[in-house]
Amino acid sequence: MLKPPPNPFTLHYHPITGTTTKRKYRYLQGTDTLGDMVKLRVARLLRERHISIYRLGKILRLPTTTVYRLASGKVKRVDLRLLDKLCTALNCEVADLFERTSPRQPRRRVR
Repeated sequence: MLKPPPNPFTLHYHPITGTTTKRKYRYLQGTDTLGDMVKLRVARLLRERHISIYRLGKILRLPTTTVYRLASGKVKRVDLRLLDKLCTALNCEVADLFERTSPRQPRRRVR
């Protein structure tokens, strides 16, 4: 999970007007991925089929950054149409795209 910077305000310089504005960013609390118990297996399927992220992006007609997020598992949600496109491009079933992992056990504090 991303840690917020010490100061949530950042200064942005506008090159055309020459003004500086102060912007505040909110950082969302929660998970950065689909969840702790489900992982995407897109990277593994790409390795097995010898397909690059760039090539899959061209097949799916998606930006390379989107395909990279899918391959690295850093997506928050997956659209059903995207799942259908992935299954068609990788010649697999929906169940092949996901892997169930064991839930994380909370760490106990040592006193």
